[in-house]
Amino acid sequence: MHFIIVAAYGSPDSLEEVEEYYTNILGHRPAGHLLSELKERYAAIGGHSPLNEITARQAAALQRLLQRRGIASRTMVGMKYHSPFIWEAIEDARNNGAEELLLLPLTPLNAGVSAESYLRLALDYVNRKGYRLQVRFPDQWHLNAHLLKFWHEAIESRLSAKNYDAVLFTAHSIPKRYADAGEPYPHQVREMASALASSLTIKRYEVAFQSAGRTGEEWIGPELEEVMRNLRNEGAEHVLIVPIGFVSEHLEVLYDIDIEAKEFADSIGLKIERTELPNDNSEFIEALGDVIEQMIQGKKLHP
Repeated sequence: MHFIIVAAYGSPDSLEEVEEYYTNILGHRPAGHLLSELKERYAAIGGHSPLNEITARQAAALQRLLQRRGIASRTMVGMKYHSPFIWEAIEDARNNGAEELLLLPLTPLNAGVSAESYLRLALDYVNRKGYRLQVRFPDQWHLNAHLLKFWHEAIESRLSAKNYDAVLFTAHSIPKRYADAGEPYPHQVREMASALASSLTIKRYEVAFQSAGRTGEEWIGPELEEVMRNLRNEGAEHVLIVPIGFVSEHLEVLYDIDIEAKEFADSIGLKIERTELPNDNSEFIEALGDVIEQMIQGKKLHP
């Protein structure tokens, strides 16, 4: 039996949970104006993000797929900043006899501030508790054939229905100091964009980074608004946004793109639309199944 922790960021289920959630992220109570701003963003998308529900569906679909592939498994959800937390999933696995964990962060992009941060969190907890557990962690999978097929089909369905002046791929920004230290994340984003643009023979595409944190340090660019403005200045009128750095509908898409970026685009006379997200699409679940099989075969074993 393989015990799999499907790991995601987590999200508050109501406006009342936003303060506790934000405190978990920062490690201290947020400043009043920042808390109010975050509550306003969640209120604008209906009071909560669907991330937790989608993650649960992804984990359940993955377990069904693995059963069809003949792999005995138990999938559990473990969140960084909302219950069920990663440590709760570890305890659940241990209580059911696990000696090894397969930790699967729901991001194909390997970054110290994203995917590998889940590994550090899990290992810190296991070591602090003195548990004799091994943790397997995936190798990079941003060019997985099933993942690229999902995005290819999502983009193709849009391009076949409408004419766009450009395709704009987006991913979450990260602090520039990580990129300066050799973090592969920006390169992986551009590799995904290049592979998709090539397979679809897209003539004009750009890559932008969005949702930079308010930490007072420099984050990588170019920023989404900057790229949209440049496209408009060059004559573009209709742009398709493809959030390849994300796998679920959540705040950074439902607000940062659908509301904030759209308002900015409207203000400069640019029309934007975006593709759907993977969520629990069968191609994406197949990609997760591939990753799990690679982990079982011994990729990146951490004692």
